[in-house]
Amino acid sequence: ARAAPPPPPPPPAAPAPAPSPPRTAAPSTVKIVVVQAGKPDAELSLPSGQILRTELLKAKVELYQGMATWSNCGGAGQCGTCRVEVSGDGCTPRTAVEQAKLKGKPASYRLACQTVVNGDITVTTKPK
Repeated sequence: ARAAPPPPPPPPAAPAPAPSPPRTAAPSTVKIVVVQAGKPDAELSLPSGQILRTELLKAKVELYQGMATWSNCGGAGQCGTCRVEVSGDGCTPRTAVEQAKLKGKPASYRLACQTVVNGDITVTTKPK
């Protein structure tokens, strides 16, 4: 009787994966300081990735002026009445809708309905 052939050698071990580069992920919670004329500044803490308009309205911030309180577009980016001034770099870039609606306005002006917050910012409502 013949002896069984030796088993094949084990496959070489896979090389260890290279370490992944550190991620600069957005913080999970962000801080918004809200500046409103005639009122003390308010500070909101919220999860990253939220739409600014939604969060300001939830916090009962007076976002609209005059009739726009009742006649705004509801966050569709069509009326331009939720204009705010943002300082800090904790937002997504301006959208094409914002570029059109805010033409000629300072780069710090944003439409709250089009702005996603992913870092700490200061928001001034009802800029001129």
